[in-house]
Amino acid sequence: MGAIRFATDPEKFITQAIVKFTRENPGNRQKKGKGKYWDKPLVGFAAGNDPLFKHYKKIIGAFHQTPAEFFTKALGIGGKNPPVSVISWVLPASESVRKSNRLEKEYPSRLWPTPGISGSSSTSSFAITLSRS
Repeated sequence: MGAIRFATDPEKFITQAIVKFTRENPGNRQKKGKGKYWDKPLVGFAAGNDPLFKHYKKIIGAFHQTPAEFFTKALGIGGKNPPVSVISWVLPASESVRKSNRLEKEYPSRLWPTPGISGSSSTSSFAITLSRS
């Protein structure tokens, strides 16, 4: 099986890149003990002009920008509906992290906040890595 090319199947290419990055990222390794912080990422795609994004203006406020509005302003591209895709991914806590938290009765386990902290920096690292590809 050959490598997926971006031009052939962008969604599959990006999904595989996110999964591979998470699996191989040193930030996804627990410092004490064995195991990882996150299980396989959940990846989803949406059209930037999906009506849901306009609905957010009602829920969040008029100041909230749709993906098309954001990219039009940020990139200075013309038109009311530039072609935009929204990529979302979730880094689910691994079973060992969830198990450690279940054992606690009053406060979160020591492992519980670590994936969130590491996840933010890993997401930034992935975005930089993908932009250089």
